[in-house]
Amino acid sequence: MSKVTKVYGNTCVVELELPWEVAELLVEQGPALLEEISIALRMRRQRTEHNQKFAALREQDRQQAKEDFYNLGRVVDEALQASNSNKKEILKKLAIEHDVVPSFLERVRALYVQKQKEQRKADVVRYYFAGFTNSQIGEKVGMSAGAVAMVLKREGNLLEAIKRLHSGAFAAQEGGK
Repeated sequence: MSKVTKVYGNTCVVELELPWEVAELLVEQGPALLEEISIALRMRRQRTEHNQKFAALREQDRQQAKEDFYNLGRVVDEALQASNSNKKEILKKLAIEHDVVPSFLERVRALYVQKQKEQRKADVVRYYFAGFTNSQIGEKVGMSAGAVAMVLKREGNLLEAIKRLHSGAFAAQEGGK
């Protein structure tokens, strides 16, 4: 079967080259067949829209679960930081309160603390490239100037790569002028 479509202003001409059997079927079953095809296409479109909406809802749920997980880690960390009581007792109380086992809370807290460290490290690097001194960076992120220097030293390879990237981009930009 071949098809040729031509558009003329407000009209469209479609020429189909069909075997006689298909042409007879279209003539005999045309309206009913078109209705069935129309229904099938509507169902397919609805299924596609439904799948897209479902995927969006799944992503929202995943993001909400991540946020809830992070917030629970923050709650556990703050409770442990604020209390002079026994760590096991605090975890046991929080575990009962949140209907989980204490080891889960320890793990959630560890992940929260790790994420906080990564965020602080990213902030140090960001402030470094913004031109702040180690002392100023330390004040902004709650670290000593020495700790800032250690973070920058550990991130040295990354910093050098970023500097090279920026200087290369600057050179390319200047060369193009």
